[in-house]
Amino acid sequence: QKLFSNYRITQTNTTGWSNGSSTTLLPDGTGFSNRNNSIETSHSFNQKANGSFTTSLDSFSILKISVNGNLGNNTRTNNSNAESKNEKGFFVNNNIQSNTSNGESKKFGTYIGYQLKSRKTHRTLSLIFQQDYNNGNSDNYNYSATNLYEPSSGIFKSADTLNQLQESLNIVESYAAKAVYTDKLSEQTGYSFEYGWKTNIASNVFKTLNAINGKYEGKLSADGNSIT
Repeated sequence: QKLFSNYRITQTNTTGWSNGSSTTLLPDGTGFSNRNNSIETSHSFNQKANGSFTTSLDSFSILKISVNGNLGNNTRTNNSNAESKNEKGFFVNNNIQSNTSNGESKKFGTYIGYQLKSRKTHRTLSLIFQQDYNNGNSDNYNYSATNLYEPSSGIFKSADTLNQLQESLNIVESYAAKAVYTDKLSEQTGYSFEYGWKTNIASNVFKTLNAINGKYEGKLSADGNSIT
């Protein structure tokens, strides 16, 4: 009999910054100066476990059972702002963005294998069953506010705001079974028969919601407008 097991925890935290500036000159002598900066943080925590058990039921048969699983969650946040000014020092536009994503994943798998050896040398029958389950979901919050200004005077002209929640859920299941029979006709030749079956079941759900009165309830139509 053999027994094996393993458990692992992984945690990661990262932070990154970005700052930049550039100047664009046009053929007519005018130009724009651009400035942008951003900060991004991320956190992930994962747990993974697996194990297997192998035993001889008798002198001619062996049974092996294996299981594995994984649980994980992650969070990522990115905040940035950018601005453009013309050669007169007037604002042309500025923008603030915030993106936050939260995700979870679940995985579970099972393997069962059975092998029967005949009293006759080299004759075996193997039966295998395998199952896998994957579940992943995430929520992505996207916010962006852009202000436009009159280039000749720097007077505020218009604003555009985006505030959305994107939800996704993905589930994949698979089941498989196989039977293999092997035998030898002689020391140099042999043959085998194998029959296998496998099925996959998958579902995907994706929704985009607009913020209305502080709640993400407005669904988007085909033209991108909110449906209340």
